[in-house]
Amino acid sequence: MLKTHRIILMALLGMLFSSTAFGQAEEAYEELLKANKYASRGAISRSIKHYEKVLELSPQTYPLAYFNLAEVYRAKGECEKAVMLYGLFAQIVADEGEKKEAKKAQQACSKELKTVTVSGKPEATTIKLNGYFWVSDQLPQPIQLMTGRYKLSFEAVDHLPDEQTIDVSDADLPVSFDLKKQTFFGEIIVGDIGIKGAKVRVFEGPSDKTKVLHEGELPMKEAIKVKEGKHFVEVVAPEHNRWIRNVTVGRDEKSEVKPKLTRSRPSELN
Repeated sequence: MLKTHRIILMALLGMLFSSTAFGQAEEAYEELLKANKYASRGAISRSIKHYEKVLELSPQTYPLAYFNLAEVYRAKGECEKAVMLYGLFAQIVADEGEKKEAKKAQQACSKELKTVTVSGKPEATTIKLNGYFWVSDQLPQPIQLMTGRYKLSFEAVDHLPDEQTIDVSDADLPVSFDLKKQTFFGEIIVGDIGIKGAKVRVFEGPSDKTKVLHEGELPMKEAIKVKEGKHFVEVVAPEHNRWIRNVTVGRDEKSEVKPKLTRSRPSELN
């Protein structure tokens, strides 16, 4: 039996009455039961895949899975993984006593720990360390790790994801990220106006000073792909006044434009 497993099982009894019994949380809870059962009986290698599943499904609901898995790796002599998991647990759990216990366990594994500090934008980013959930919607606190190679992944709404491999060596390491804004698209199509010789131009931005994306006769045979946002549309036809509009295109939306041209005054009447 692991040294701290008595504490783990006592905490689990409280979960029996408070855990949300549906969806991923329910499945994660069942996996935690299995993992603790194997670990408490000394079958620590068999417990690993179940702790991993908990941390995949619902890490914030069951942060003790970090601590338990760290204990398993510590018992197996894999201190690099144990130190990392203790560090993640200390940042997710709210109880100050548990934080101190995790940090003490880190020091018991290794006295030679380096501090990794992560900064970047946007702040509302989900960050994972070696595939384990670290933080979401805020920047993480500095974490202590043993020397080695680690993988950081970053995901944020409406941004392109990114990954970095970092080498933690004999010095503290600052890490920064800057996620690029993701571009979304919609479609524009201009309908037939029943005027012979009518032509249309669609511009990339909100004015006719931007790039022309489409130019041709009406009716348009098919919709054209454009970036989300405002686009300048121009329709001209013989003996009619020029028709212009800013058309707003939403993400994954198709905007159908139906111009209404008015006849121009004959030049001899001007």
